[in-house]
Amino acid sequence: MFFVTHLSSSYAPTTIDTYLAAVHAYHVCLGLTFLPHHSAQLDLIPVGVNRLRGIHTRPQRPSATCSIMRLLKDPLAHSHFPPFDQHRFWAAFCLAYVGFFFCCAVGSWFPV
Repeated sequence: MFFVTHLSSSYAPTTIDTYLAAVHAYHVCLGLTFLPHHSAQLDLIPVGVNRLRGIHTRPQRPSATCSIMRLLKDPLAHSHFPPFDQHRFWAAFCLAYVGFFFCCAVGSWFPV
């Protein structure tokens, strides 16, 4: 981990990934053990390096809008479900839609 911390100050995350893959391959060739929890930690390192540099790698998610609701309703109207089930699905979609708005409102009241 100290090696990776040292690399993060001067190398790009993709270069660090390449170095880590080479170290992992070297350990495998030597027959050394590479514990799975180390792999999970090492997978998060490029994300952390990007965050330190101010680069956000998480894709922007679309907000819950009426156009998304329309995308849900049109295929539902032409589906093979009976009308009763179509109405139940639509009710569940509407409940989730309103729930997302409520969560956004509550989130703006109580900043983390």
